[in-house]
Amino acid sequence: MENNTTFNIEFKNVQVRNHTDFKLKNVSLNLTPGCYALCSYSGGGKSLIRRVIAGIVKPTFGTINLNNISYKDICWTSQGEHLPHHLTVSEYLEVICMLKWQKKDRKQKVNSIAKKLDISNKILKTKTKELSVFNTRKCILASKLILEPKVFISDELYGSMPYEKGSKLVKLTKAYVEENNLIWLDSTHLTCDILTMDKILYIEDGYIHDDSSDEFKKWLYAESNLLQCLKTKNYEHILFT
Repeated sequence: MENNTTFNIEFKNVQVRNHTDFKLKNVSLNLTPGCYALCSYSGGGKSLIRRVIAGIVKPTFGTINLNNISYKDICWTSQGEHLPHHLTVSEYLEVICMLKWQKKDRKQKVNSIAKKLDISNKILKTKTKELSVFNTRKCILASKLILEPKVFISDELYGSMPYEKGSKLVKLTKAYVEENNLIWLDSTHLTCDILTMDKILYIEDGYIHDDSSDEFKKWLYAESNLLQCLKTKNYEHILFT
C-alpha cells in the first residue's frame, strides 16, 4: 500500500559522543521518501546512524525528528539474519503477518509481496533451509516489506552473492520503494548499490557528505569496487575509468 502522507526524518546538528570521541559530528540531513546508500569504511558510523534513527542511541547534542513516522513504521534487516528452518517461505511470511494483519488478510498479503518481489509459487512452498542465498535474502526482504513500513533500513542485505544477483535484488527493492513511497536507507560497501541509489550519504571522520553528483558516484563506485574485488580475490568486475 502506497504511503500518501508526507513524512521525513530530520537530523538537526546531531552529534554523538562515544567516551571522549565524537562519532557523529554536526550531522544535518532531511531524509524524504527515496533510496539512499549509506557508505563508509568499517566502523565509520553506519550502524550508529541506524541506531539513532531507531531511537536506540540518543544524540549527545542536536535533535532528530521523525515527522509522521512512529517506531512501528521502521523495519530493518541485520547482518547474519537467519530464518526458521522448519517452515516454508509462505508459512514464515504468514507468521510475520501476525504482527500487523488479521488472519483473513494474511494470505493475500503474502501473495502480494511475492508478486512484487518475483517470488514464485515454487519458492513459497519451499522450506527456508533449502533456499539459495539469493532466495533467502528475498525471503528476508519480503518479511520486512510485507509489514508495509514507511522506513526500510537494510544492513549488508545484498552482499555474499554474485554481483548479478546482488544487483537484481537491489533493483527489485528500489522498484518496490518507489512504487510504495518509502524511505530506504541501505548500509553498504557494495558497488551494485552505489550507482542505483538516488543519493549517497558518505561518512568520513564523523561527518556526512551528501553528494549525489555523477562524479562522486563514479569515484565511490571505483573505490568500493576495487576494495571489494581485493577482499574477495574476484577480479572479474574491476573497472578502470
